[in-house]
Amino acid sequence: MAELLIIAQNNTHPDPVIDAMFCFKLCDIVHVVDDGHEWGAKECLPDFYIVRIPGVPASSVWAARTDNQQTPSEFMPSAIKAIPRLSKGYQTGVTPKQLSVRRYFIPSTLLQAADEKGVVTLNLSDIKDKRHVA
Repeated sequence: MAELLIIAQNNTHPDPVIDAMFCFKLCDIVHVVDDGHEWGAKECLPDFYIVRIPGVPASSVWAARTDNQQTPSEFMPSAIKAIPRLSKGYQTGVTPKQLSVRRYFIPSTLLQAADEKGVVTLNLSDIKDKRHVA
């Protein structure tokens, strides 16, 4: 079983770009571990939820905690792409299409069923992609 640490609050920054790209938002997936993990005393409400997904190893949902929407070559300048020795070492900044610090989330309506410690059991299909939310 996978266990997901979900943020229970919105973090903000006055700069809207930094806010959108680097601040965890309500229901974002912060961390993924296998069942049996001993969560810390602060990894509970009011700051976090723990979502358990039975029958699914953590490795299967590990990618849900990241926002890999593009590969570096997709937003690398064409002049750099044309010279392999340059493109190998080319470092880019923030991707222009990045939606947030995390791409996947758990809908807040599902987290309302959590117990007093913030623990809830859900299905893998309950993880939603921010790219497909209206």
